[in-house]
Amino acid sequence: MKGLHRVRSYWNVHKNLYSIVCAKTGRLIQDRPHREYLQILFPKFTVQPAGRQRVLDTGRKNVHAFVIGELIPEQGPYSTYLIDSEEMNDAEIIRYNPITNEAFCTFHDGYRGREVFEADKICMDIKGGRPRMQAIRCVPDKHPLLKALEASNPNFRLNASVG
Repeated sequence: MKGLHRVRSYWNVHKNLYSIVCAKTGRLIQDRPHREYLQILFPKFTVQPAGRQRVLDTGRKNVHAFVIGELIPEQGPYSTYLIDSEEMNDAEIIRYNPITNEAFCTFHDGYRGREVFEADKICMDIKGGRPRMQAIRCVPDKHPLLKALEASNPNFRLNASVG
């Protein structure tokens, strides 16, 4: 994979891994579509209300919540956007539970915080066999890094179709 690719990622309860789907085609990406670890630039946290309602009505899990953004490659020129240890010190834990929350939320010391809809970056990994998401700068306004990306690459569009 070269460059940044717009993806949707979700926790796959059957594989206990994150599944990564191309936002343009709606299909699993070809390069390692199921991972224990990934990072996404400019993530948007999306919950489909009808899918959440189906969970509440039936008690069965279904894929209805995603993190959508630009998959950061582990190697190559765009790997400079990977979260470094200094940024990770400021990361906020993000969780989603369809039974108790309508949206993704921050968590601090075991307590639910505010609802989150986007961030600058997110690290998605596994801790103790469970999914863990750590987001950097959960703020709604456009970050200078996004402005620089848009200025340096005229073809870069954050609001591309999700498929």
